[in-house]
Amino acid sequence: MQLIDVNLAEEPVNLEKFQYYPSEDYPKIILGCLIRHKYDQERLIINEKYNSESIHFIENKPYIKSYFFTGIPIKFSKKYLSLLSDVENISDSYSDYTENLNEYKTILEKHKLSCNDCSLIFDNNIFPIDGKHLDKLTGNKLKINQLYKDFFIHNSENCFQCFGSLSIFILTSSLLSDESYESLYQGAELVVA
Repeated sequence: MQLIDVNLAEEPVNLEKFQYYPSEDYPKIILGCLIRHKYDQERLIINEKYNSESIHFIENKPYIKSYFFTGIPIKFSKKYLSLLSDVENISDSYSDYTENLNEYKTILEKHKLSCNDCSLIFDNNIFPIDGKHLDKLTGNKLKINQLYKDFFIHNSENCFQCFGSLSIFILTSSLLSDESYESLYQGAELVVA
């Protein structure tokens, strides 16, 4: 393996490597990274032993946006299942962005969680949580410090490129996302999980 060309940051992701999931497959909870461009796609490769998913997520409020995530599905411990219903109440409101973000941060504080390192990724139907909370969210079934040891594939030449900050994402969806996906790719083969 050699160094990854940083000029790939100017290229879009390869859509064929991402899977669109229909609205009935949500909510999804993943530990992973947002993929912004082809450079991220090439450098943030998750070790096969974790059975990762590459997700094409469509947000359609206030306008259609595509997001791309790579990560592993996780399950919250019973203690944090109420967080999902709290979050889905926000995703149903579609009000002001700042108002929604503040409401979300209040919900996280109620659960003694935060999104200080990843709040810029917040959007309608995308609810980030700082990766440092993974241990308690999963009842210590997954430990963030342990995962960082071998989560990403790299070698000694490119190890500094192949590191990403892990966040937890709660992804919710709506039927409008399915309609948006179908209209964006009209005439193309619809690929769903």
